[in-house]
Amino acid sequence: MSGASMLATERRPSRGSDLTPAQLERMFVEQHPLIWRTLRRLGLSPAEAAEATREVFSEAAKGLGSVRRHDERSRLLALAMRQAFRSERVSTSEVRLRPPLPPPGDAPPEERESAACVSVMDRVLLHMARPSATAFILFELEGVPLGEVASVMAIDPDVAMQTLMHAREEFKSIVAALGEVARP
Repeated sequence: MSGASMLATERRPSRGSDLTPAQLERMFVEQHPLIWRTLRRLGLSPAEAAEATREVFSEAAKGLGSVRRHDERSRLLALAMRQAFRSERVSTSEVRLRPPLPPPGDAPPEERESAACVSVMDRVLLHMARPSATAFILFELEGVPLGEVASVMAIDPDVAMQTLMHAREEFKSIVAALGEVARP
């Protein structure tokens, strides 16, 4: 049974606004990787991200039927942000650094380099303030248009642009600080 099929069986009937199983399956296939990656980038462990992703799609299955198809991604991302923050799994006062998964010793140099880059990116994102990290993840890493970032974050587009500009500066500052720490 696929993830979307499991979610379809969990849906509660409502006043005709639920998605059909085929619509839910399509949405799950198209958006699952984005939602999981976003939750991981917000600091959730793989298991936490998997559970939170399941909860996002379960919640979506109950009320996305009235949302137009081109708005599905925004709604799912908003649900993911809420899920991550509601659970207080992501905290600005207590940064949890998850240990990177080291590539096998016989891995090619580019794979080892990629793992190191992911580890640095994780550390930087976990040090950023929530709004900055959210805007940065969505716009810079996932390529979500600024208007959609504003919609997901429930803020004015001008505020989204200011948040993104601040996020870029914060990102540079944290990278520089981490670079100083890494130097002997």
